[in-house]
Amino acid sequence: MQGFGIPIVASPVLSLLEADRITISNNSSDTANDLDFSAGRSVLQNAAGDRRVVVFPAPITKQIDASWALGTNQGGLDAGSVADGTYHAFVIFNSVSGLTNAIFSNSLTPTLPVGFGWWRRVGSFTRVSSVNRSFAQFGRYFQFATRIRALDNYAVSTSGELIVLPVPTGLSVRAHGTLSLGGGPADSSNLLVLVLGGNLTGTIPDARPTLGTFGATVGHRRDASYSGIATGGGTVSEIVRTTNTSGQLYFRRSGTYQSGSAQTTFQIHGYEDVLL
Repeated sequence: MQGFGIPIVASPVLSLLEADRITISNNSSDTANDLDFSAGRSVLQNAAGDRRVVVFPAPITKQIDASWALGTNQGGLDAGSVADGTYHAFVIFNSVSGLTNAIFSNSLTPTLPVGFGWWRRVGSFTRVSSVNRSFAQFGRYFQFATRIRALDNYAVSTSGELIVLPVPTGLSVRAHGTLSLGGGPADSSNLLVLVLGGNLTGTIPDARPTLGTFGATVGHRRDASYSGIATGGGTVSEIVRTTNTSGQLYFRRSGTYQSGSAQTTFQIHGYEDVLL
């Protein structure tokens, strides 16, 4: 049998154990351009919406900087030339030949090779400066190898603003990050920063939380997370919020920063791909 693949029998199974999920990871030999697909199972669909289970009995490697070709250690891009931005990784299946393989696309609807009519997205990732961003996948969660600062000593707007995060676009993900609010002297009048999902820009809470006895507060509501200080000190809070399809969260500040200083930092740890 040419290339990588095995015959498959149709199955009504629509959910898989996390331990059996096909996952993706940076290839150790070419971290800039290659991704490994683990052994495992995945439920694929066709254009008619039918489902079937496909099995990878062994890992394979695909190259995003080369056009798709059948097999492992071969090209994996569906069309065009690779560039910076978001890419989606798919497992694909040819029901005539019984071959499975994998492909990359910058679209959620990949251009499939001839004969391959079944597909399933198994992950999404980003490229920056012509390099695949390094990550580790744990089920639906993609953890960056290094935390990325989306905001660095930034002055969040009092009227609210959408901030672009270093996460995949074209779909919504749950961004995981740390919001740090630097302390200020007595002129930092009850500084507070709210963080909302990227699609919730019109649902700002009516009143900000009351600052506690020690002049600081962190917490979470159904529609927002927040961090605040009165005078001195600082706060650090873990944030998990759902982006819009442009990879954005909504930030809004009340109160004022220390004179001449803007001390809001937001570091991204990774993201949960809830649609996998």
